Amino acid sequence: MALTKEQAAAVQSQAQLIGLVMAYYQRYGEDAFQVAKGFSTQLGKMMGDNAKKALNITGTDAQAIAAVANAALSQLGMTGVCRVEGNKVIAETDGFCPIMEAVKMLNAPWNKIDEVCAWPAFGALGASVNPNVKIDIVTARHRGDKSCKHVFTVP
Repeated sequence: MALTKEQAAAVQSQAQLIGLVMAYYQRYGEDAFQVAKGFSTQLGKMMGDNAKKALNITGTDAQAIAAVANAALSQLGMTGVCRVEGNKVIAETDGFCPIMEAVKMLNAPWNKIDEVCAWPAFGALGASVNPNVKIDIVTARHRGDKSCKHVFTVP
């Protein structure tokens, strides 16, 4: 599948971060992954705060989290990923993922990049809307599942 111009740009931006993380890993070992996890958490919070401001979102419910997450994901070429079911926001995709494409391009360890970059950023994105939200990773393509499914539960 050929990437759109927007998707290629999203992959390039993710490849820069992943490439840097991997370069630091080569030099500093496992500590680099812990630093990346902290950075990714801050990045997710910043993305969430920016989306909340741009969308003028003041609520903390599932609808607010879905709106912020969809806005942030659309900037990465992923549209319509999140849906609301009661107090849950389900983010599921079996299509384009800039992390997946960048990992393949760089031959980086997909599981590690998900765990220290993608998942902390996405969790912090939801927490920027509601600090009490819980996120569960239900399925992950790096584990061999057909889709990635993340579920935010709003208390």
